[in-house]
Amino acid sequence: MLELADLISNLTAAKGNVKQSKKAFLDEVGKEVVNAVKAGTPVDSGKLKDSIKYQIIENDTVEVVSDVEYAPYVDMGHVRGNSFVPGVHMFDKAMQKAEPIVAKEVDRLLNKLKILG
Repeated sequence: MLELADLISNLTAAKGNVKQSKKAFLDEVGKEVVNAVKAGTPVDSGKLKDSIKYQIIENDTVEVVSDVEYAPYVDMGHVRGNSFVPGVHMFDKAMQKAEPIVAKEVDRLLNKLKILG
C-alpha cells in the first residue's frame, strides 16, 4: 500500500510533468471522442462528418463541436412536414463509447506520472 509520504513525494516529482501530460491527455480524449462521433454520423455530402472537431477550453475541458447549422437536427431529430425525423444521437452515443476509453487514459496518465506508485 502506498504510504502518504510516498504519495506526496510522487506528486511533487510529477508536478513538473502534469501540465504537458494533461494537454496530451486532453488531446487524446478529444481525438477519441471525435472519432466516435464521426463513426456514428450519417453521411450524405460528408460536410457534417468533416465538420466535427474538438477544442480544449481553458486548458481543462474538451469540447466536441460542429459548426454545420443542421448538426443539432441530425443529432436530436427534427420535424419535416407533418412527421418527426428521429435523431441519430451521435454525440450521446460517442460519449457512452468514450467513457471506458477516458477511464483507460486516466489510468495511463496516472501511471505515467507515477502518482499512485
